[in-house]
Amino acid sequence: MPRRTMIEAIRDAMDVSMGRDDKVVVFGEDVGFFGGVFRCTQGLQAKY
Repeated sequence: MPRRTMIEAIRDAMDVSMGRDDKVVVFGEDVGFFGGVFRCTQGLQAKY
């Protein structure tokens, strides 16, 4: 199994959750196009 960073694992988990359920919402500071403080949500706004 390839190694991932914690940030990648969190982003992947949010991606899977948002892909399965259109009612999933992410709240937080700068989580839009900026991707959040640690870039955990980077790319998810454009995708969903």
